[in-house]
Amino acid sequence: MQRNIHAIATLAIIMAIGMLFYYRIWDQKILGMDGDSSLSLHQPYIACYDIVMLNLIFWLGKKYATFRQRGFPKWLENFINLAVKVSFGMYLNQTLGLLMLSWLLSVFSLPDWIMMMLIPFGWVLVIAISFMIAWFCYKVPPFGFLVGRPNWHPFRIVNERLFRSSTFER
Repeated sequence: MQRNIHAIATLAIIMAIGMLFYYRIWDQKILGMDGDSSLSLHQPYIACYDIVMLNLIFWLGKKYATFRQRGFPKWLENFINLAVKVSFGMYLNQTLGLLMLSWLLSVFSLPDWIMMMLIPFGWVLVIAISFMIAWFCYKVPPFGFLVGRPNWHPFRIVNERLFRSSTFER
């Protein structure tokens, strides 16, 4: 079982690197396809890539469930709770982080091999920007509704007074 997991993880890494070459070099440089055509679900490599990545995510979910049953350290538990609160907001505003990264990369106009080396840093940068925006919106009223966590409602006081004065019990 453990050997199969390592094989899936290794295959996922190899396919992710292969995806970069396939997308950037084969589809865009050699075939001259645009970004939408390159990422079409009808591409055979994309279908295989998706299957491997879905298996990897399923495996990671099972590992997380196993670790969660054993118990996490307090700092990790707090971090996970914080991430859960803003994860939907991060999903909603990830485009802003991607736009900032795109702008940064266009300013520097780096060669392809450097861009490939910077992928992990770009990934972390987009996550950090999305997290900061979502956390700000989560904490500062009235922006909570932008990340799916309303922290202020204009009729909250009226609603509380109505229910306090009525005989209706919840």
